[in-house]
Amino acid sequence: MKKNEIFVDIDHFQKSKNGQHSFGDVISKKFIKEENRKIAVLSDGMGSGIKANVLASLTASMAVNFITEHKDISEASELIMNILPECSERHVSYSTFVIIDIRNSEWADIIVYDSPLPVIVRNSSALDPGWSYIELKGEKQKGKRIYSVSFKPKAGDRIIAFTDGISQSGLGFSEEWERKGAEEYIIKTLSADPDLSAGVIAEKL
Repeated sequence: MKKNEIFVDIDHFQKSKNGQHSFGDVISKKFIKEENRKIAVLSDGMGSGIKANVLASLTASMAVNFITEHKDISEASELIMNILPECSERHVSYSTFVIIDIRNSEWADIIVYDSPLPVIVRNSSALDPGWSYIELKGEKQKGKRIYSVSFKPKAGDRIIAFTDGISQSGLGFSEEWERKGAEEYIIKTLSADPDLSAGVIAEKL
């Protein structure tokens, strides 16, 4: 590790749906030593169980490979979604994704499709890095949005990605979290203990 280089801590925590042995969410990581890149992908397969796990695994694997090859965001996203099957009733892809690509500990690129935007924390406060979006133009995915951002991380920053299984906690009840509730909980947790590891934060969330 070079002097003044930021250490990047990547971890995750999952719980399967009651009665299910397979996770519907898949996390894939790839470290490219030659380029000093760290890539993490979170994919959420529609539904639960084996089917969701297979779709999420396929999505995560493709996302890691496409981003590793430096494909354009819209090109990579459209390729992924054209390969994935689509729900005939809802007309949405059977899997979502969040891609985090950290380069040389100096730049973080985040790409999001149909998942809650990750919470970014700096100095115990939520950071808005300036999200933007593109609309896909392909016939199958026309009008669907891919959100992305590139920013320069600082030591102590946190990037916390989660699926709608977190943001929709309490759905149908007055205590439904939504993304804002998750963000507030994360801020409260890190304000109480700023040195928590990535794994502990994930488990608490």
